[in-house]
Amino acid sequence: MMLKTRQETKEDEDLRNFVAPLGITEFGEGEEVSESESDEEHEDDLAESYKEVRETIIRLVQENLALIKEKQRLETLAESLQTELQAERKLSQESVLLMKEKLSLAVKASNLENELHVEKGISTQLQSQREIGQDPVLWED
Repeated sequence: MMLKTRQETKEDEDLRNFVAPLGITEFGEGEEVSESESDEEHEDDLAESYKEVRETIIRLVQENLALIKEKQRLETLAESLQTELQAERKLSQESVLLMKEKLSLAVKASNLENELHVEKGISTQLQSQREIGQDPVLWED
């Protein structure tokens, strides 16, 4: 048996050596597949892979372009909002200054009203004294 196994192994090796130069590399369910058929399948697989990679790259480039446009739009919007914010801040500061000035003027007006009231009181008192003639100092001249 050992002799047959060595013989069969040698025959298998001889067959492989004979078939290899012919380009027959595999046997599959009764049909043989040559290297050229295997190469064609490999090329088909490579072509399919290339198409998938190409489509993926195209999709990624389109997404990238869309993101670039969106980024530019958002940057423009941010600049516009920043300009509006600065204008609002300036307006707010001016408004605060106007409120302070209004408050200051209201205090001055109140003080002037108080002074006016006091002066009217003094004037009324002086008028009364004049009519009564009680203030000899005013009439000495």
